Amino acid sequence: MAIAAPATRTARTTGRSSTPSSLTQIPRSHQTTCPKCTSTRLTQIAMTLTDGTPVQFTSCHSCQYRAWTDNGVALPIDRVLAKTQRNRVPGSRG
Repeated sequence: MAIAAPATRTARTTGRSSTPSSLTQIPRSHQTTCPKCTSTRLTQIAMTLTDGTPVQFTSCHSCQYRAWTDNGVALPIDRVLAKTQRNRVPGSRG
């Protein structure tokens, strides 16, 4: 004996907003602002430098501010470049 599906279905209440969230946009309450111009149009990328230092690169689309930080402390560009150099082993190629 087959059971028939109800003629009308009721909507489920999940407590979620009907507005979809974004994987690329952070809610305003969690957005970081540029320390130079206070814009929220930032690109932030976490990365590990060649020497193993975890850093965050921040670039502002509004004023072109760029910075690398290590635990919230800004690193000068010459220090970032020094940390990304590979030490060559004598007699090896590459």
